[in-house]
Amino acid sequence: MSNIFIFTKNPRLLKKWKNTLSDSYSVQYTTDVFDIPADIKPESLIILDASFFIENTIDFSYLEKFPAKVLIMGDQYPENLQIQAIASGASGYCDNDYSDTLLHKAVTSVMNGEIWLQRHLLPKVIGAFGKIPKNNINEEKKYEKLLKELSNRELDVAKMIGDGKTNKVIASSLDISERTVKAHLTSIYKKLRIPDRLHLAISISEINSNQNSA
Repeated sequence: MSNIFIFTKNPRLLKKWKNTLSDSYSVQYTTDVFDIPADIKPESLIILDASFFIENTIDFSYLEKFPAKVLIMGDQYPENLQIQAIASGASGYCDNDYSDTLLHKAVTSVMNGEIWLQRHLLPKVIGAFGKIPKNNINEEKKYEKLLKELSNRELDVAKMIGDGKTNKVIASSLDISERTVKAHLTSIYKKLRIPDRLHLAISISEINSNQNSA
């Protein structure tokens, strides 16, 4: 059973999240955001109360200290801060009033390596990273070279990820199953030597931007 670690000082939210997730996951919690349990593994998931940021207990740079994917939960957290959080390393954002079903879906998606965020914000997240600086142009060339290692179908999937498409939309457009899309993505991540969907979208977007401006 996968582990979920909840960081919150709010007993109401803690009860809600535990009741929702404990049937499917092993859930632990702490009220101290600086008390990071030693048994958190890379395959675990951290649910982080956005109030720690709102109260200035921590800033987004603190996300680097967590050894697992982070899903931030907030109360209508401003979109610009959602974007900044994802750009700083979080894997997703959910509102506290999510239904049990939607929270389960968000958790599953993040644990599967996807980014959970409103679709219209994804291009803004990519833009937050900016274009590749000229002194890192070799990094861009590296990805262009690695893209040539992809099969035609993998390249189709990669380009659609760069456009912000969901697995469901990709599967429908290419007339394949969502399971096949996930298999293609696993292969793409391995070939391009990148960790997840967001990095793939950023890499494709940067390459396209630089090719269009050439």
